[in-house]
Amino acid sequence: MAGTDSGANQERLSSLQSRLGYRFVNTDLLANALTHSSFTNESAGSLSNERMEFLGDSILSFVSTQYLYNNYPQNEGKLSRLRSVLVSENSLHKVAEEYGVQKCMRIGGSLKVELARTGRIPQSILADCVEALIAGVFLDGGYDSAFSVVMKMIDYLVNDSDVFEDSDDKDYKSLLQEYVQKHTHKLPDYECKQIDCSGKQSSDVFEVSLKICGKMICRSISSSIRKAQKACAKEAYEKIVSGELKFK
Repeated sequence: MAGTDSGANQERLSSLQSRLGYRFVNTDLLANALTHSSFTNESAGSLSNERMEFLGDSILSFVSTQYLYNNYPQNEGKLSRLRSVLVSENSLHKVAEEYGVQKCMRIGGSLKVELARTGRIPQSILADCVEALIAGVFLDGGYDSAFSVVMKMIDYLVNDSDVFEDSDDKDYKSLLQEYVQKHTHKLPDYECKQIDCSGKQSSDVFEVSLKICGKMICRSISSSIRKAQKACAKEAYEKIVSGELKFK
């Protein structure tokens, strides 16, 4: 592994499996998933994780598609855009960092030099390793186990790292605008005011009120006007989808 002490490596592997939410029965599959080709080039008989990346990529894409279909009422094009965010190298790298993947990988001399020089393994390699780990879980425990592991990753990405912050904002505001224009021939009205936070560390607090046809729909408070508008648009659109909010 990237470390040298076997006891420490076992602790890292145990921590990684706890983060994954899955304990491997066949630990050879775990080792395989964590093995970069630079290691296999120097160690005869070992297998790299490249084939597992291929399998894990497909599993990740399928589970992400199912998750988005069940939870986001957007059209096909916007769902595809959201999926591309979830399965992106950047998102997988976030998971790798959160789970401590770098400390568990088996790497060869070329990557060890890179690690010593920069303190990190390249983002693309860590992202590929996450895909290989998904495949490892699938091969060891079946689809249900892999589904659970990927859903845990998605939950982290959506709720803790907020990977949809930019794309989600655009989607909900545009969706709400399209619906309101179609049914009322008017636009949603976002009214913003700065809240006085005298005595507090930050004075940049804003309240955004969303009105449609002069009717107050919801309010949101945030340190960012854009985030407050996003929250209002999302709440209003979800009310429309649920049938709570209707327009003739």
